Amino acid sequence: MAKSILALERYPLLLRLHLHANFPSERFDSWSVARMNSAFRRETFPHWRLTSMLVASWMTATPALDRIMEQEEEAIVAAEVERHSWKEPAHQTEKELS
Repeated sequence: MAKSILALERYPLLLRLHLHANFPSERFDSWSVARMNSAFRRETFPHWRLTSMLVASWMTATPALDRIMEQEEEAIVAAEVERHSWKEPAHQTEKELS
């Protein structure tokens, strides 16, 4: 449950999309982000029915969340490589060193 709430906090529009796709009769597409945050607050532990819907929707959103995480990770790695690349000299061949 904790991961689904964290995903909702970080990517509310994605989770709302999956909530609506999985449970269209609940009309989650009309919920504002503020309403979602209120309904699924960690501090109050939402009703078991809402919790179940959120977890199911988090599970169907997992492929998209994985893609987002991969892109974020690639951006961090690229930034770290760029940040450190000027500190280390480029690899030189033996001929260049003599």
